[in-house]
Amino acid sequence: MPKKNTWKNSKAKKLLYANIIEGQANMQPWQVYMLHPEYQEYPFQSFSANFKKLKDTIEKNHARMVADCAAFKEDLKYLSLKKDDTSDPNPKPWHHSEAKDFLKQDIKEGKHKNMAPKDLHKT
Repeated sequence: MPKKNTWKNSKAKKLLYANIIEGQANMQPWQVYMLHPEYQEYPFQSFSANFKKLKDTIEKNHARMVADCAAFKEDLKYLSLKKDDTSDPNPKPWHHSEAKDFLKQDIKEGKHKNMAPKDLHKT
């Protein structure tokens, strides 16, 4: 079976990606291979290896997404705690603070190359 194009940008890879994400590829590689004629444009050994790699990549990306969501949820707790802190009458988030602007200016001037973070904080 001659390859019409490389796997990297193929319609078969995009279709397999969608099948895995949608839960339609939870079977043996040979069974998945038989689902679409696009898959059969590639030798089974190549398809099987590509299927495993793509499935592993999707699982790793999903695990990373779950971890990122959990970390974001934790970050939101700290923002809520800071928001509830009434000791500062005018609390500002970092991205709106003057300190951020000062740090950007110090970096533009190259001060970060010669100063420790604690010294930069004092400027």
